[in-house]
Amino acid sequence: MIIGVRRCLLVFILFLYAAGSVAAVKPTSSPISSELGADTKSRATEIVKRVFPSVIVERVLPSPDPNWFVVASGDQLVYVNVARRLVFRGILIDEKNRINLTDEVKSLIMADVVKNFPPENVISYVNGNGSRHLLVFEDPYCKYCRVFTEEVSSLTNATINVVLYPVLKQSSVTMAAKIWCAPDRAKAWHDWIVNSKAPSNAGSCKTPLEQNIELGHRYSVTGTPTMFIMTGQRMSGAPSVEEIDRVLG
Repeated sequence: MIIGVRRCLLVFILFLYAAGSVAAVKPTSSPISSELGADTKSRATEIVKRVFPSVIVERVLPSPDPNWFVVASGDQLVYVNVARRLVFRGILIDEKNRINLTDEVKSLIMADVVKNFPPENVISYVNGNGSRHLLVFEDPYCKYCRVFTEEVSSLTNATINVVLYPVLKQSSVTMAAKIWCAPDRAKAWHDWIVNSKAPSNAGSCKTPLEQNIELGHRYSVTGTPTMFIMTGQRMSGAPSVEEIDRVLG
């Protein structure tokens, strides 16, 4: 079902709750701007919770249409018209410029996640001056993670932040814990993922693995490796170092 709102298409995926037709309005120039006031957030949250009780509302943001707001739960978006009490889940597309505005908002959300990801939850490698940053979710038994690690070893001026994300099998959790509890986590990870050499003197310790898994699920990390750059752009699989270098700029 597609409803035109001037230059935007509202492509409905799941639900539309309407009290009347949607009037044509002029979109704003940006798909996302500053945070909204407390009253708008509260009203938008209340409406969404009535329709989707299980949704955990993390933020409320403007949309290109001044009558609609974006409610974010992880990287899942719900659009809300507070005045008309309309709610839908779907994709917002700028028809004139052929831009997926929903993806743009998701990238901006992920850029904030990457910027504020807990530094104590990652294993970091620095190449050169480390000015370009990657956040990568990886499983110890992921074959493509080995390829990825070998590729980024030659990536210049980059900081690679590895998030241990043991989701492939139960033994992934055991191995991830051994790597995290090793005296030198960076060496332990490299030795295992590249050379299949398990940590020999890993003790027991508190790990961030449960939190990493929860964060990965919240932001739709469904496979490994999954990489995010500072702009929030996502890359999956094992891209070549040339591809990564081009994306990082």
